[in-house]
Amino acid sequence: MTVQEYIDCIDVDVDTKPAIFSYDREHRYFLRRPTNVLGGEGICMFIGGNPSKADEERNDMTVTKGTKWAGMWGFEYFWMLNIHAVVGTDPNEAMATADPVGEFNYLWLRRCLELTDRTIVAYGELGKVTGQDKKLDLLLTELETPNVYCFGLTQKGYPLHPSRIAYSTPLIEWRGL
Repeated sequence: MTVQEYIDCIDVDVDTKPAIFSYDREHRYFLRRPTNVLGGEGICMFIGGNPSKADEERNDMTVTKGTKWAGMWGFEYFWMLNIHAVVGTDPNEAMATADPVGEFNYLWLRRCLELTDRTIVAYGELGKVTGQDKKLDLLLTELETPNVYCFGLTQKGYPLHPSRIAYSTPLIEWRGL
């Protein structure tokens, strides 16, 4: 990583960019969508397992549902980040790549956690593959991040992924692994 690559990736105005990718577009660090709710305020951020096909213009199912939830809860913006930044529609293939996490992913998570009003942890069991689940819990604790929730837990205690969850599903407070 050169100094310029670092600056170009981190020194970005999140209010103007719909998505932030690595130069080779193999990693997506940040995605932003307006909820289009009249009078909406603040930012709701989801932290998933790894990005799928959503980009500056296209949504995937998780982004579509997350944007709708954020609007239902009265937020102006929906942000999507992930514990792994490698783009791929098959999580198993994505985790088998040389760098599933991404060079700047932790920096983006840190930066966005400091700016968001509500955080939804939603990565399923994917975090255990690389240990990013525990690293995220440490970061949430270090930053004393308020308003961290999930849609429920898997049988093994991991936060549920939102793709097959009803819009009426209540949130529960995320207390870590």
